Amino acid sequence: MTEETRADAPDKLDRIQDSIEEQLDAGATAAAVSELSELRLPDQADVIATLGTSNRQKVLGELSESEIANIVEHLDVEDAADALGLIAVHTMARVLEEAPPDVAADVLRAVD
Repeated sequence: MTEETRADAPDKLDRIQDSIEEQLDAGATAAAVSELSELRLPDQADVIATLGTSNRQKVLGELSESEIANIVEHLDVEDAADALGLIAVHTMARVLEEAPPDVAADVLRAVD
């Protein structure tokens, strides 16, 4: 990987984040989720963490429990707790069952 490629990566992720947010604001949730799913898991987590509450809830509502668990694994504990607070309790329980035990324990401690 060249220096130029590394320097472009954050800009590219910023453009993708903007695109996803624009799609969500326009009501194109499926397109936004499709674009999100093309990213690496750590980048998906970064995008989820930066979305507003309403848009985050839209995205989480379209993802499977397994997909949410994979993303939660890459979020900060507080961001994970905030995100999981936006989904139904029974769904949260199933997501945490799929997450690694240490991640689930940390998130449960942080959930209000």
